[in-house]
Amino acid sequence: MSAGGNEPAAALPRRGWRDRLVRWVADPVVCRPAFAVVRALPLLGRVPGPAARFLGFPAQVVVARDAEVREVLARDAQFTIAEVNAARIERIAGPFILGLDDGEQYEREHAALRRAVRADDLPRLRSLAATLADDLLATARRRGHIDVVGEYARLAAVRVVDRYFGVPGPDEATMLTWMRSLFDNAFVDDGPRARAIAAHHAPQLRSYLTDLIATRRAAGGGPDDVLGRLLWLGEAGETWLDDDAVRRNLSGLIVGAVETTSKAVAHVVEELLRRPPVRSEVRAAAVAGDHDVVLRHVHECLRFRPHQPLVVRHCRGTARMGGRRIGAGTTVAAALQSAMFDRRAVEAPGDYRTDRPLDRYLTFGGGLHECFGKGINEVVLPVLVGRLAAEPGLRRQPGRAGRIRYDGPFPHRLVVDLGS
Repeated sequence: MSAGGNEPAAALPRRGWRDRLVRWVADPVVCRPAFAVVRALPLLGRVPGPAARFLGFPAQVVVARDAEVREVLARDAQFTIAEVNAARIERIAGPFILGLDDGEQYEREHAALRRAVRADDLPRLRSLAATLADDLLATARRRGHIDVVGEYARLAAVRVVDRYFGVPGPDEATMLTWMRSLFDNAFVDDGPRARAIAAHHAPQLRSYLTDLIATRRAAGGGPDDVLGRLLWLGEAGETWLDDDAVRRNLSGLIVGAVETTSKAVAHVVEELLRRPPVRSEVRAAAVAGDHDVVLRHVHECLRFRPHQPLVVRHCRGTARMGGRRIGAGTTVAAALQSAMFDRRAVEAPGDYRTDRPLDRYLTFGGGLHECFGKGINEVVLPVLVGRLAAEPGLRRQPGRAGRIRYDGPFPHRLVVDLGS
C-alpha cells in the first residue's frame, strides 16, 4: 500500500507558477502591509473579482480589524462554515465537525470527541512530544544538522497520530502523503490538481481505517488511545457511534493534526532564526523547563508568521457590521493575522513582545470553530520548539538549504545546523 499511496501522486501535475505567486503574496513581508491598507478602509475590504479568480482567493470580502474579525468568529449562526468546508470534507471522509454548523449533530459529535480527546491527557502528550523530539534530535546530532520539516516536525506529528490517536498507518511515508494531500484539498485548495490527488488517496485512507477499526473492535478496543475511546463510547451508549462514525471522526482529527503542527513549528523556528536574541531567550527558557515562557514565544512568533493567516466564512442572510452591509451569500475572510496587528486592540503591534495577554492572540482562531486541537498544540508546539531551540549550536544552514521552502502552502524544507 505504501507504493500505491505515493506513486500516483507523483504522476499528477505539479504545482505551477500560480501556486508560487500565491505563496509569495501570502508571505508576511507582503501581506502585513497589505492588511494594514485594508484595516484603513471603512471596515470591509472588497476583493476585486478578477484578482480573486486569478489568485484563487477564497473570499469576496476581507474583514481585517480586530473587533470585526472577532465578531465574525463569534456570530457563528450568521457567518457559517458548512458552505465553505462541508462538501470537501464529506467528499474525503464524510461529515466532521469542521464542516458542521451549530446544531444537534455538531453538539453530539463535538461532545463525543471531547470525551475521547481529554484535557487530562495533556501531561501525557507533553511527555510523548519530549520523547519524540529527543529521539529525532539524538539521531540528527550524529550528522550535525536536521531538516526542521521533513526530519523533525512532520515525523513528530505523525508519531503523535500513531501513539496518541491510535493510527500508525501502513508506514510513515504513506501516512505523510495521505495527511498532506487530504488536508490540502479539505482546507486549502479545491482546484483540479488537489482534488485529483485527494480522490486517489481518500479511498486508501478510508479502507485502511475501516480495517484498523474492525481489528481493534475484534480485539476488545485495545490501548487507551483516541481510537480505543471512540470504540468504547459507541459500546457505552453512544449508539450513533458505529464503525463508520468512528472512521469519519478519527479521519477528521488526524488529517487536521500533522500539517498544522509541521507548519507552526517551521514558522516559529524561521522567526527564531531571524531573531538571535529571541532565540537565546527561548533556549534559556527551554533549558530551565519553563514551558509557559516558550509558549508565549510560540504565540508571538506565530503572530508575525502565522500558520493560519485567515479563516473563511459564508454570510447566511444579509448582515450588518459596523454600520456596513454584507450581502447574503457573501464569502468573508476573517484576517486573523491582520487582527493581531491592529493598533486599536494590540499595543505596539510592530514590536516583538511576550507580555501580551494570551486571549488577544488569534493563533488558533476563535468562536465555535476555534481549533479543536488548541490544547494539544499549546503543549506539543512549545515542546518541539523548545527542544530544538535548546540545541547550543542551532543556526540556519548556509545557502539554499537554510531557507524555508514550500510545497504550495506547506513548509517543505528548512535545514538547521546543530553543531556546538
